[in-house]
Amino acid sequence: MVLTMATRNLALVVVFGAGCSDSVIVIGFIFFVALSILLGVVAFLFYRRLQAYHISNDRLSDHCSLLRAFIDAGNNLIYLKDEKLRYLFVNKAFLRFYDIKEENAIIGKDDFSISKKQFARLKRDNDRAVLNEKRLITDEIRWQDHIYQTIKFPVKLVNGAYGVGALVRDITEEYNSRRIISKSAECNAILYDIFSNIDIPAEKEEGYILTAKEYDYILAAALRLTESASGIILYCEEENRRCHRFLEGEGENAVSEKTALAIAEGMFSENKNRTRGPLIANDPARKLKNYSAGGANIARMLAVPFVRGGDMKFVVALFNKPYDYDDIDVDQLSILLRGLWNNLMYKRSTDELKIALKQITSSEARLQLILDSTVEAICGIDIDGNCVFCNNSALKMLGYSAHSELIGRKIHDIIYHSRPDGTRITPDRCKIYKSIRKGAVVRSENEYFFRKDGSSFAVEYNSYPQYQNGVIVGAVLTFHDISKRKKAEEEIIYLSYHDPLTGLYNRRFFEQELKRLDVKRNLPLSIILGDVNGLKLTNDVFGHAAGDEILKEAANIFRSACRADDIVARWGGDEFIVILPQTPNSAAMKIAD
Repeated sequence: MVLTMATRNLALVVVFGAGCSDSVIVIGFIFFVALSILLGVVAFLFYRRLQAYHISNDRLSDHCSLLRAFIDAGNNLIYLKDEKLRYLFVNKAFLRFYDIKEENAIIGKDDFSISKKQFARLKRDNDRAVLNEKRLITDEIRWQDHIYQTIKFPVKLVNGAYGVGALVRDITEEYNSRRIISKSAECNAILYDIFSNIDIPAEKEEGYILTAKEYDYILAAALRLTESASGIILYCEEENRRCHRFLEGEGENAVSEKTALAIAEGMFSENKNRTRGPLIANDPARKLKNYSAGGANIARMLAVPFVRGGDMKFVVALFNKPYDYDDIDVDQLSILLRGLWNNLMYKRSTDELKIALKQITSSEARLQLILDSTVEAICGIDIDGNCVFCNNSALKMLGYSAHSELIGRKIHDIIYHSRPDGTRITPDRCKIYKSIRKGAVVRSENEYFFRKDGSSFAVEYNSYPQYQNGVIVGAVLTFHDISKRKKAEEEIIYLSYHDPLTGLYNRRFFEQELKRLDVKRNLPLSIILGDVNGLKLTNDVFGHAAGDEILKEAANIFRSACRADDIVARWGGDEFIVILPQTPNSAAMKIAD
């Protein structure tokens, strides 16, 4: 194009020069050359700009392809909706979730076109809240057998309106882990409550181990633990003699006592023949067809038999939990029933032992026989604090082989002279002797006794003052080893404040510590918050085990970089956070580096 224009200009100059002087011809020629050079430069620059545009466009296309590949690689659902809540973009995980082949089949449609109405309404409510409030909203939705966490946020579109962006991930395993910890803590609280506060009557109906009140308590605890609407407990202590206790719900979730009893009878008969264990029926029409009651007004059901010593003691049947029963309910309910039964049996044996002691004080031989028949350790103390008798359980628990090793010695000097850290306890501060000095019953659940070999163990004990003719003559000390229970409680407490993967504190503990440390004496108070880069990609490419190793190594780095008084916690997912008391910005930046 440039050469063509130059040729035309040359022709004009030649024609023009035919009638002009030599100077004019020279000037025209120079003008022609300059114009040709200028046009050449412009054309060259235009060509370079066009070439750069094509390169940039190719890079942008590659970047979009990589970004799309990254978004499609994961299992999390990602999508974008317009201001009318119609889909503009979805990833492959979204298509797999709805079993849709092509993205074009969903673009431009709303949730009611692709989802069941109930699920679509759940999503629509959150979407509208995001658009109305223009803020990020995080929620958890239960759908079928899974728990989904939805993170939705407003997105400004090209037309200036706002749409909704979302990330949806399946957190069923994480939710179940939290639920196990929560249910374990709740189960432990129920066991502590019955062990500490329930008074067992001395009289009970003949032929039955537990009273009606105790069966009611077991049933109420099972309903509370599983969030069930109603339930029944069927128990039998004599052949062909069965009784039951029933707690009925209200409204649409109510199950009649007749229906519940028929189901419990069926479970009882089948378990007597050892043909069935726990039963979960989240589809009653199919699973309850063998029972005469059918599934009338029963949306969901859980039945757990309780067997001890080869004999079935009772069956607990629970009905109409708000969502499906699962194996976690079976495990937690089984633990609860075992714990309640053992605690009730222990309290009954303790109370019965106290009654027996009062009845046979005239016979030392019979007293020793009763003492040695119980698993609880028992020692008698005179007015001076000397041991006057003990049972075999006390000898075994304290590591002695003969009664003579304890009798006649001051009980304080043998088992309660120090704390585990070596701090001495003087006799005037001895809680055991308090029952002798003040005539009061002393109970303690957080003490340690010493064995013959010098080792200590956690105990729960009671010291009861003994009177003769209205005068205190000594006390009876009962105790048992609670080391295993204490260890289990410590493990539950540890899990409730620590991240099980990294061993760091969890978010719950961090939030409590932040409130505690946010006081004047800790200022300046610095916080470091960060995440682990590339964790999602690592999980997708190398598997979650590799991702877990990265998180553990990151936790070790945080520990090594921080001081002993700093609070290092896993905030969630790939995020970590640190509280640095009395730390200025400069020092915090060094630790962050």
